[in-house]
Amino acid sequence: MPEGFKVVQDSVAGDCVVLTRGGMPQVGLAERCERARQDLIELVTNQGSLKLSADHRGVVETTGGLTSPRAARELLVGDNIRVGTELRPLTRVTRSVERVELFKIRLQHDGIVEAFVMPNYGIHVYGSEPALMELFGGISEAVVQAAMPPLYEVSWIVDAGHAQQCARCRRALRSLRMCTAKSQQSWT
Repeated sequence: MPEGFKVVQDSVAGDCVVLTRGGMPQVGLAERCERARQDLIELVTNQGSLKLSADHRGVVETTGGLTSPRAARELLVGDNIRVGTELRPLTRVTRSVERVELFKIRLQHDGIVEAFVMPNYGIHVYGSEPALMELFGGISEAVVQAAMPPLYEVSWIVDAGHAQQCARCRRALRSLRMCTAKSQQSWT
């Protein structure tokens, strides 16, 4: 039984592969081809792209749902291929010759598999910031009022020239003036 995704270079004979229409044939051949100049084809749709060897078989689908395997070098702009669950026309087919290492995978019982492009490197990011209400939602208004100083010094926020050009700073100043005005009313 397959367990998650596996990059093609880690595939070995005997691994199971999940076909798009059901079934799990075993890998019969997993071979690394030496780095050499290769004829490559990049297939591009409005939803995705994939670069593969010119003799790798792609799947062309007719509007009636019939599929036929064709070498990537035979695919043309306008041919319909499946991207995920959607049928998409090829918008660009680009031929190139590049020095690359290829991997040959042959299944014991041939069938259609979905290929995924894995990036060479990931981009480092943080998770989403929590909303202020998530952080402070459990604090009552009375506690917040008690923690507030009676008057704020506005000078640390922005200078007046910047505030005239920055919408966020204008809103902050306006909000702060309203709070300060309310605070001064309650103290008088």
